[in-house]
Amino acid sequence: MHFILIIFATLASLTSMAQSYRWDVKIAIDTAGQRLYDAEAQKETIQNLAQDNNNPTPALKERQKGKRANNEKRKVTIVGYITSTGQEDDGDYHLVVQALNGTQTLIAEIPDPKTPKLKGFPGYRATYTKARSEVDTKIGAPANNVRALKQKHKVIITGIVFFDKHAHGKGHSDNDVEIHPVLSIKVLD
Repeated sequence: MHFILIIFATLASLTSMAQSYRWDVKIAIDTAGQRLYDAEAQKETIQNLAQDNNNPTPALKERQKGKRANNEKRKVTIVGYITSTGQEDDGDYHLVVQALNGTQTLIAEIPDPKTPKLKGFPGYRATYTKARSEVDTKIGAPANNVRALKQKHKVIITGIVFFDKHAHGKGHSDNDVEIHPVLSIKVLD
């Protein structure tokens, strides 16, 4: 019986860690994220962000500290095509965004504005609600798993650079870069 309790406690701990992996950074409530929230965005391309030689993945050791790595201290605007959408277990909208020219993709995520961590951040809640509304209205509310869209949609996305765990979901880039959180999105078609 004692052995079963140890296994249960270990699994519960791992589940909690998976759900909270760098969560403050992902929703931009860390100190650097709050500064980036109001910063001016730089124009960027999916190809440039997703190439490791242009935007190297921070060492896992650096990311495991739970803080924002140096090459995550950027607010960017990209233009691309949303090819797939889904809603993750944590409530985030998972968007697969393809480059305008080529097949390179990356993930862009819009956090759940109802997450308890955002309780003292009404500006973030409003930002994420507005971004999700744009997706819901012009593309359709994402399903509970990531699915390819019948037609791709051209979008302009502004958000903060984030490097997630390797191979995080469908559409990840080779260097694990994401736009997380998405601060604004405009569907152009």
